[in-house]
Amino acid sequence: MKKLLINIFSLVILTVLITSCEDQGESIFGDGELGANLKAPATGAFLRGETETIDMDLVVTANEGVSVQSIVIYGELKTLEQVTDTTTRPISSGVVELASVTSDGLISFTTSELFTNLPVDGDVKNEDELFPGDQFVFTYELNLADGRVMTIAGNYTVTFTCPSDLGGMYINTTEVSQSDLGALSYEYEVELKDLGDGRYQVEDMTGGLWSIAYLEEYGTSARVTVLVDICEQITLEDAPDQFGGFITTDGLASPTFDPETGVITWAWVDSVYGETGVTTYTPVAQ
Repeated sequence: MKKLLINIFSLVILTVLITSCEDQGESIFGDGELGANLKAPATGAFLRGETETIDMDLVVTANEGVSVQSIVIYGELKTLEQVTDTTTRPISSGVVELASVTSDGLISFTTSELFTNLPVDGDVKNEDELFPGDQFVFTYELNLADGRVMTIAGNYTVTFTCPSDLGGMYINTTEVSQSDLGALSYEYEVELKDLGDGRYQVEDMTGGLWSIAYLEEYGTSARVTVLVDICEQITLEDAPDQFGGFITTDGLASPTFDPETGVITWAWVDSVYGETGVTTYTPVAQ
């Protein structure tokens, strides 16, 4: 059954790729008319004690004959308020216009001016008052010369975090407690690849089940995912399992990081077929 599903998904992916190629070259439209668009960063990080400016490289594209008069940049600070010793609630500055510029290119804001321009309930924050995961969110509008205003889909989200240095070589030790092949164990050396901004590429979220046992049994491949470190709070993004489900840490004990030993541990489960295991990354001694 799983081999059949692999073949079906391969055909679906091929169809999508062909369709995507055919759709290229579409014009830029706004309200049914020729218009313009803006390319901006999607995500970034504000590192405690290190980041002093937030930079964004903006690129405007427009149909022939369409003139962009200005780019309006809006910002919002999303943070938390401590309600009790153990609970918080989300609060926000609301969306505020930060600047209007007449050309694209590199735009920068200092963090101090962002805090000043984005007070929360009248209170000007500073980085010592932020929680890991708090965000500056930037959105954009294009003012066209013909009077139209085009709101740009998507935003640039800059997340507050701490400097992170988890990249390097580890010993992967995985105990699979449930699989199509029963209980299994793996131990081998892997690299945790640094993607920047506290994000790291995990070679196989299942620690060997998909990249070794299921590769031989079903022709699967490693379930690559991204590990995110926000001030030593570890999360892993879900990874599709090639059978219509996904590998996830949801509903299980939270992933852990031991700052003394550098050991990272997470439990994982397949959302459809129920494969489960625990994977531990132990730093290779230097």
